[in-house]
Amino acid sequence: MARTIGGILLAAFAVMFIVSGVYMLISPRAWLRLPEWFPTAGTAFRERYGTEKALIGIRMTGAIFLAGIAWVVYDYFSR
Repeated sequence: MARTIGGILLAAFAVMFIVSGVYMLISPRAWLRLPEWFPTAGTAFRERYGTEKALIGIRMTGAIFLAGIAWVVYDYFSR
């Protein structure tokens, strides 16, 4: 039972990281337009991370998310 719940939670986190990573990689400006309920949403957050250098950092973070998930999937299937 615990293993099943753990697997479901792991899959949910993987999907969350994949969706967020793709969104960050494709359009970091759109990723900055977060919903109001998100704790970091606001003008100060957008102003701080809306510069070109920060957008590159957001894209790199998205790429790291996707690379991490790809690494885990590759390691799982290569055994």
